[in-house]
Amino acid sequence: VLAASAVEDLTKGQLLSVGTALLVVVVVMMLLFSSFKTGLLVSIPTLLPVAIYYGTLGLFGVWFDFSLNPTTSLIACIVLGVAVDDTLHYLSRFSGALQKTGQERAATLQALGEVIRPVTLTKLTLWIGFALMALSSLRNQAEFGILAAFTLGAAWFVDALVMPALTSTMRIVTLWDTLRLNLGAEPHKTIPLFEGLTARQARIFALLSSVQKLPKGTSIMREGEQAQDVYVVIDGQLQAWVLRDYNRVDLATMARGAVVGETGYFGEKRTATVETLTPTRLLVFTPESLERITRWYPWI
Repeated sequence: VLAASAVEDLTKGQLLSVGTALLVVVVVMMLLFSSFKTGLLVSIPTLLPVAIYYGTLGLFGVWFDFSLNPTTSLIACIVLGVAVDDTLHYLSRFSGALQKTGQERAATLQALGEVIRPVTLTKLTLWIGFALMALSSLRNQAEFGILAAFTLGAAWFVDALVMPALTSTMRIVTLWDTLRLNLGAEPHKTIPLFEGLTARQARIFALLSSVQKLPKGTSIMREGEQAQDVYVVIDGQLQAWVLRDYNRVDLATMARGAVVGETGYFGEKRTATVETLTPTRLLVFTPESLERITRWYPWI
């Protein structure tokens, strides 16, 4: 009776403690990446090793008479902690690389190259330590060592394969990115394109596009060119002009909030040449940028 009661208490404790921890991880990920969908996806590499552990325990329980006991019940907590740590390290590198390269695949390769060595060495050290416990004459310790070593090995494969596969096609925006990005005072009120958004949503839009700094005298488009980039002036001034009868005709001077290049977005040729009159910061987006925003942040 006591043994049955102890197993029941262990099972309820596992469901409560691990379930609560996983829920907190998912919620924190959603808040950190400002997206319900993104938060769920980046939580997968954290949740998967825990699921592998319980699946392995159930399978080995049939074949090798392994069981959930006070010793093996610790494995899920250990693996969850290690998985969260590795996930955040990778995503931190990936986010930084993404801001520099602007390409998900390149950022994935760079982030993986930076974290794979420390992650491998950490996992290998832990794996050897737990694997040695399999030699113990105490059954509980041997079970613990075997299951922990196996689950940590599975967690390494998740870090090396699943995480890069997930991030290679996604653009993530962290809470810290939105706080660091400077779009000037109240971009959702001073830039007409962002009307109806919050300041944070406007920053997310900018981060999923790109922000360019250009010196004075830089040509951003020429009359007759074919291109689909759209520009929004954040700071500085632009001059639009056309060439008529070999003479330059100035059309307009554009400042903060102006949208430039929207005609080319719909597949038509540029209708004017546009140059920077002062050092300028521009928000640049393309059809691919809007598709990315629609996929990950549809409410924007």
